[in-house]
Amino acid sequence: EEGIRAMLRWFKEAFPYERGTCASCGASAGYRGTVRASRRERGRLAARAELWRCGECSSWQRFARYNSVPQILRDRRGRCGEYTNAMLQLVLAL
Repeated sequence: EEGIRAMLRWFKEAFPYERGTCASCGASAGYRGTVRASRRERGRLAARAELWRCGECSSWQRFARYNSVPQILRDRRGRCGEYTNAMLQLVLAL
């Protein structure tokens, strides 16, 4: 049980929850909708991407919603769906 708890603590620190923060200036970005994943994102097993716009610097951000656990572990970006898939695979590997 302690091993699982330690893994959960590590996971929480190593894989921060994506909160719609602007990659350019660090301000909060606003959700603008969902679009089809780009060819590159589809190649990495994303079906869709979210668009976010920064209210401070007006830059656009894409957040691809990946289903591929190796891609999620490489990017270290996710929310509930991505991290549920990744954590399940890690626990099953034990």
